[in-house]
Amino acid sequence: MTTDRERWDARWASAGPVPDPPAILRLHGDLLPQTGDALEIACGLGAGALWLAARGLRTTAWDVSPVALGRLAGEARSRGLTVHTEARDVLAAPPAPESVDVLLVVRFLDRSILPALRAAVRPGGLLLLQTFFGPRVAIGPRRPEWRLQRGELERIAGDLEILVCAEGPGEEAMLVARRSEPAA
Repeated sequence: MTTDRERWDARWASAGPVPDPPAILRLHGDLLPQTGDALEIACGLGAGALWLAARGLRTTAWDVSPVALGRLAGEARSRGLTVHTEARDVLAAPPAPESVDVLLVVRFLDRSILPALRAAVRPGGLLLLQTFFGPRVAIGPRRPEWRLQRGELERIAGDLEILVCAEGPGEEAMLVARRSEPAA
């Protein structure tokens, strides 16, 4: 039986070049802090991590695939950027509470770790989520449990302040949410 790591290693070994940065960053990058710690989980080739590092954030990228992370590290070097990489199964070891200022999750959805992802964002920090939405038409996973349903983004935000909540058009949804600063 093929493991997740083996399956993703095979995919990333044969993938083309690093894609364009995710739409959520291109459309809502103005909401990000100028400095701080950023983490992209399930990063694949790390288009988002590269974008965050290019904007001066101390950036870390996690993926289950060492092949993807090797390609990301090489691309970061070629661009003169620093992106720390870690082969990590986020389901087994999610980020620590209040450990990042920006948490980016693109095209990955496992509802079991959503509380841990919200908790990982420091006060004043942002959770950015872009993933598949609604019934499959052309792209993304066929299994409905890996696709968001209408209205689900608001529940995912939990106690975070919603800055952007967009379900479609198309097959992807976006959420940008901020953890409140503690009361003075």
